[in-house]
Amino acid sequence: MAKSSVTPLLVLDGESEEITSSLLPEDIIVDILSRLPIKSILQFRCVCKHWYSNLLRDPSLVKIYIKNSIESDKFNVFSIKDGREFSMLIRKPSSSLTTFEDDSFEPMNVIDLPFKSQLVRNPNLWIHTHGSCNGLILMKRYIVGVGYAQDINPILWNPTTKEFKEIVIDKDVDYGQQYDPSTIKPNYGLGYNCDTNDYKIVKVELVYSSHNLLVCVGSGVQVYSLGSNSWKTLPGTVPYEILHHDNEFVNGALHWIANTCPVSTTGPLSILIVSFDIRGEIFREVPLTVQVGELFSYFWATLGVLGGCLCVVFCGYFEFEVWVMKDRDVGESWTKLFVAQHPVKRPRLCSMKLQWEFQNGKLLFTAESVNGKDIYFVIYDSVSHKCEVHDTYRIPGNNYCTKTYVESLVPISGTYAGREQDDPILQKQAVSKYLKDVDLSYAAVTSLVVCSFVAVIFLVMHLSSLLMHLF
Repeated sequence: MAKSSVTPLLVLDGESEEITSSLLPEDIIVDILSRLPIKSILQFRCVCKHWYSNLLRDPSLVKIYIKNSIESDKFNVFSIKDGREFSMLIRKPSSSLTTFEDDSFEPMNVIDLPFKSQLVRNPNLWIHTHGSCNGLILMKRYIVGVGYAQDINPILWNPTTKEFKEIVIDKDVDYGQQYDPSTIKPNYGLGYNCDTNDYKIVKVELVYSSHNLLVCVGSGVQVYSLGSNSWKTLPGTVPYEILHHDNEFVNGALHWIANTCPVSTTGPLSILIVSFDIRGEIFREVPLTVQVGELFSYFWATLGVLGGCLCVVFCGYFEFEVWVMKDRDVGESWTKLFVAQHPVKRPRLCSMKLQWEFQNGKLLFTAESVNGKDIYFVIYDSVSHKCEVHDTYRIPGNNYCTKTYVESLVPISGTYAGREQDDPILQKQAVSKYLKDVDLSYAAVTSLVVCSFVAVIFLVMHLSSLLMHLF
């Protein structure tokens, strides 16, 4: 009879891995671990090498824990203010509530993130979130200057395990058209291929006509595989212009709000939704009804996931409405789910973003004011059809990027926060700034010495003149 796979339950000596207690089948240990708080599981990495390298990175444990986190509403909220200030809203481990109550979360607190020290040294460095998938957050970094924005290597981060990975950009790209990376800010998306257990980053950047720089002919696409740690450039271009970094991963595909190309910078927009299939690595247009298509022309729209389906939230002057695509291949399946009054009257809201669907049917939105200076957390109750604003978690400030993420054990084979190295581009800029400061300081000192020397000569000459008059 074949032996079942067993693993030490407790190890006393990490080097010799001496077993001091009974043995348990590995599937039972995985089941036990999947029911524990994430903090306890992370502490178990010190039990032995096998647990650190294999068991706690086991795909079955990772998937079970993600599933349990979603079903128990174990999510946190991550925000970036002004592209430079980071905050985290952490759910209390003892909370058993399945709603967004005041006592279910720790107060909002500012946290340290990978590469945050670079923000202190470089005031032109900005960071935005470009996606969240299975507990991983994709962050884009770029340097803002006068008339340009230089893209820097993005970061894939697991805030639960504190592990992150800098994704080195493939700069040897040829899309066959006019392309200037110094003037283009690419859009990114993060998705998951369940067939290969691989996470992929999709990079989409605009390509302009080689004859007329005012005409956008489409977008070039690159795909990064975390499993192979490599980029590949898809052939040709796709006839779409991604209009906003907001995207959603649902049903195995990334979705963006886009515009058809070619289009002139002064021409009208033809807005639609496009999807990128992570498995097949191809773009498709999402079918829309005439009514839904017209709504894009009049209201600000954001994408979301509701009941495992793609949804769109349209925000008007006094109310917002939510549409759901119940069948991803059928345009006629678009259904208006509900219309609700804006929960905040002053200042007026310009957008509503669906962040989380609770197990009890309530929906969590983030609402942004029209002046961009406030973000509100809003709960919509599908039973009473009423909205409730949580001022306790109102975030004052500009240009917030807000994402929800689940507690996750997804490994990314990167570095742990606190051990990062400086980006070469940022190092070069820091050195240039230092040399410039040195040059300025040297010039200032030189000027001071020259002025002092001239003053001394003038004083000596003046004293000599006085002495001659006296004698």
